[in-house]
Amino acid sequence: MELKVENIRNVLLAIEKLSFVNDQGVFNYIHIQDLLNCSYLKHFNKNDLIYTLKKLIDANYIVGVLKFSRGGLVSTSYITELTFEGHQFLDTIRSQKVFSMVMDKINDISSSVTLDIVKAIALKILQQKLGL
Repeated sequence: MELKVENIRNVLLAIEKLSFVNDQGVFNYIHIQDLLNCSYLKHFNKNDLIYTLKKLIDANYIVGVLKFSRGGLVSTSYITELTFEGHQFLDTIRSQKVFSMVMDKINDISSSVTLDIVKAIALKILQQKLGL
């Protein structure tokens, strides 16, 4: 499967939107169906979402537990929050304008790049926009 930068951005935006801490200081559980119902992910199919979530957990961008059985993803799987790294990455590509500029640069060069490259391009664009 292909890990798409657009999917990563949309999943991070959705998790940020859906996560919260309750009165006892505990993060809520965000289930796969909650994410599929989120406006950022309306175009996602379940397999793309699960793959993207798995890779974001692997990269330490989100906190969650994905459990699998022979029948597929177990209903007790959940996501709770973005990590600090996840927030840092999302903040570089949050703006649709900046993200579009990043994707234009990437598409001119290659069909895929690492997330570190995406972040570096976005930071450079943000610095230019801020006159730094």
